Amino acid sequence: MIIFLCQNILSAQDNRFINYGVDQGLPQAYVYSISQNSEGYLLIGTGDGLASFDGINFTNYNTSDSLADNFISCNLNTPKGEWFGHMNGNLSFKNKDGFHKLIQNSNSKSSVTDIHMHSSGNIWYSNQTDGLLQVVKDESVEPVVFTDGAFPVFSFEFINANELLVGSIDGLKYCRINENNELVIVSEVNEINQNRINCICKDKSETGFYILSGNKNIYHLSITKEGFSTTRIGADLNMDGIQNIFEDQSSNLWISTFGQGVHKLAKDSVGFHLDKTFDASSGLQSDNIKLVYEDSEGNIWISVYGKGLARLIDPAYTFYSPNEETYGSEISAISIDSKYEWLGTDKGLLRRDVSNYNEVRFYDSYRGLPFDKITALYCRDENDLWIGTAKNGVYRLNIKEDKLIRQFIANGILENSVNSITGTEDQIWIATKKGACNYNLSTNEFSWYTISKGGLPHNCVNHIFIDSKDRVWMSTLSNSIAFIQNLELTKFDLSADIRSITEDSKGNVWIGTLGKGVFIYQEDSITNLTVNDGLLSDYCYSLTVDKQNRIWVSHRGGLSRINTPDFKIKRLQENIGISKSAEFQINSSFIDKNDNLWFGFNRGLVKFNPLLEKSVTSPPVLKIKSIKINDESVPLNEKIVLSPGRYKIYIEFVGIYFKEPELVKYRHLFEGYDEKWTDFTTTNSVIYHGVSDGNFNFILEASNGDGISNKYPVNIKFHIKTPFWKQAWFYLVLAFLSIISVVFYIKNRENKLKRENHILEEKVNERTIEVVKQKEKIEKQRDLIKSANKDITDSIKYASKIQAAVIPPAKYLEKVLTESFIINQPKAIVSGDFYWLTKVDDKTIVALADCTGHGVPGAFMSMLGITMLNEIVNHKKITSASEILNQLRKNIIISLRQSHDDTTPSDGMDISLIVIDHAKDRLTFSGAFNPLLIVRDNKITTLKADRMPIGIYHQNNIDFTSREIDLNTGDMLYLYTDGYPDQFGGEDDRKFTTRQFKNVLLKIHEKPMMVQKTILERTMEKWMNGTEQIDDITVMGIRI
Repeated sequence: MIIFLCQNILSAQDNRFINYGVDQGLPQAYVYSISQNSEGYLLIGTGDGLASFDGINFTNYNTSDSLADNFISCNLNTPKGEWFGHMNGNLSFKNKDGFHKLIQNSNSKSSVTDIHMHSSGNIWYSNQTDGLLQVVKDESVEPVVFTDGAFPVFSFEFINANELLVGSIDGLKYCRINENNELVIVSEVNEINQNRINCICKDKSETGFYILSGNKNIYHLSITKEGFSTTRIGADLNMDGIQNIFEDQSSNLWISTFGQGVHKLAKDSVGFHLDKTFDASSGLQSDNIKLVYEDSEGNIWISVYGKGLARLIDPAYTFYSPNEETYGSEISAISIDSKYEWLGTDKGLLRRDVSNYNEVRFYDSYRGLPFDKITALYCRDENDLWIGTAKNGVYRLNIKEDKLIRQFIANGILENSVNSITGTEDQIWIATKKGACNYNLSTNEFSWYTISKGGLPHNCVNHIFIDSKDRVWMSTLSNSIAFIQNLELTKFDLSADIRSITEDSKGNVWIGTLGKGVFIYQEDSITNLTVNDGLLSDYCYSLTVDKQNRIWVSHRGGLSRINTPDFKIKRLQENIGISKSAEFQINSSFIDKNDNLWFGFNRGLVKFNPLLEKSVTSPPVLKIKSIKINDESVPLNEKIVLSPGRYKIYIEFVGIYFKEPELVKYRHLFEGYDEKWTDFTTTNSVIYHGVSDGNFNFILEASNGDGISNKYPVNIKFHIKTPFWKQAWFYLVLAFLSIISVVFYIKNRENKLKRENHILEEKVNERTIEVVKQKEKIEKQRDLIKSANKDITDSIKYASKIQAAVIPPAKYLEKVLTESFIINQPKAIVSGDFYWLTKVDDKTIVALADCTGHGVPGAFMSMLGITMLNEIVNHKKITSASEILNQLRKNIIISLRQSHDDTTPSDGMDISLIVIDHAKDRLTFSGAFNPLLIVRDNKITTLKADRMPIGIYHQNNIDFTSREIDLNTGDMLYLYTDGYPDQFGGEDDRKFTTRQFKNVLLKIHEKPMMVQKTILERTMEKWMNGTEQIDDITVMGIRI
């Protein structure tokens, strides 16, 4: 047996990093400080300015933005804002009003080395010339007086309000502030090496301090009643070139070095031990690390000197990469036992000792395996490993004796092309390209299942899985899946290329396909999940269930993780370190006894350790980035007040979530404008058009990749003032002026009547004669008007008959669409609404339109529309919904001689038009302002129309669009004009509204068509209750 002890064979456990440099937006690749402010932004100080990072974009600041200097050496976050120390000795302060400079008065300026806030609120900072300085409340800089004289200070930290530790060039000093606010050196801390103290940081318990002396020695210092207690840390680790110390939330120490990368020291019962070293061999761009920082989410950020910033990707995911030249890079099969990891590659079988990753054995043609790809591994017990190959059949390895033998199953080429192996205590199942082989270990007998023997859907079996009910599931190259139970084979069609199978803890069987996503087989139903439901891809290469009953699906370029109770899906790609070029192998996945998940891909192996997974993740930190009113930026305030008018409001926002910024989703509601919340999307901006007077409240929520949302949404209020002509005082003034006018008119009229009364009395006799004559004349005119009115009414009634003859009769509607109804209630004798339908080949075209006006003008337009639709569809055979409307608009414009130069109101129509393809069970919809309502599964869906009419329009060059949807039996389609929802009535004399109309449809959609019609008519009759009808009312219902 040959054992290799070489680190290059297979790298032990590698984490991945996301790197940020100048190309990604940093102002410079030299990072000297990292912090996170109260708003969630990451603040990165470089040698050429400050960067603010929200997880997606960098915003950079420099001296042109009022920074005191571009070189930032250190920083401090306080409740009032952020402080930055500079190389030139000055300070910058940033709050909501922007940056402020604090210029040191001393002529001998040197770099600011450290900044802290005293309990009084004053800011103290240190440099290498003046020692310590402080910023007093009037923002002036004053030196801190040392009773023994100032000296260079490289770091300091307050113990309490009157005591502090000061790091000098020759060791650590314990100091006290006296009654004159002077600094007294009480003692030297001789327990610590008398080198330059480069770093002092308070530990998480705030009862002690970590001290960096020189660049090699780290101490923990505790303050006791007796004095100081010190402990040396990492003395046996030979650490050198140390730059900084950082303690994370789990009390681990991160030691940044120049030359050795960064060491992570884990705390244990006796102190600290080296947990891991991250350096260039681990994926960092350099071994020179300036500092480490942990954000509020627990992400670790590393300043790689001269290379920018690196973020450590979730440590729950680790990667393994074999030596491609020697062992092959594709991990095509996996099996893990208590002692070994068995990895099948494109060149052989690789064994790693679980307790020592450097102890590796490789089985290839020299060790007894053929030179072939390993396609399947099944560990029957701790001593019996079954190995499937692509072309050379099955082998068995006696693990204890390290002895390989070939297991004969058949002689054929296809029978020895193995895709999958699984088994039970005494049964082995082998999937091949010529069927499924069952090997009984007790009787040493083989049984084959093929098309001819057992009735398999196809001879090529891709995968075999045995579920908790002892059903043996087989995916084949056909569109069918089969299972064997009690020697009987059951199969059913999924119309998909099936590759992988697994079972969740509830007994549901999950089936992965190439091209149609994942199917969930339950005893009474089958559910399909695709990219439309959140899957990364519809091509699924392996399925694995973890101990939390989540389904893990591998694809090309990443993984999908499905939460089984609600089918919520999380995509795992570059956010966990998987490259988009990664190609996961068919059925190369495994869950070991420690619940770790393993996935093989073309560049190695990825392992998920659930013990390192954060059980609870924090929601994104949500911020409004900018607001523009009519394309002009406005200040961000809790309430924005605007003068009367109509506005376009643009709002940009960001959810800061550094772990997976690309998975942050948003939803929002603009109260007073929107009817309901939007769905969650990744779009981080919204535009509202035509917002006029009123009070509005923009409410914003965000969720991370795990679906965790903000507990408290962000909101911002808008108030657009009411114009004066809508305000109450304006109406009062009008009323007052009207009353004065009426009184003046009456008085003037009375005086005039008195003057004329005498004249009238003199002419009464003359007028009496004249009145008699006028009466006779009026009676003749009345008779003429009555006769003319009768003639006009008769003409309109005859026009109604003509219109009725043009519109398809109700019987034709029932003949073409057996399950349908039509309600057509004109406001006058004739109607401006019309419906039309025809049948061309296997397609039924239905239109419902609302012409300009009602009565006679509307009736003329309706007949013109019907005539043109007959010509377009029945004569020209145009059946495309959008093209019918394009042709109809063109003909209307030509017929009515409409043009953009005409300032009079344009005639036209609003229309909804559907094309039902009976052969394909598919509907195409196109509309001009009028939508289509579809009720399916007790849910109503609105297919919105284009926001332009049939007629002259300022954007006539834009074609109408079509929307397609598959039809299901029982779907209800509703076409309607605005007459029904806009009708006034009810107790408050208000509109019926589209929302109330939809609610009625949801309640009645399952009833017979004539019942639906009757309910709609009675509902409107009850709503109107004698109120005048304001418009033509037309509603059509169609059941598929």
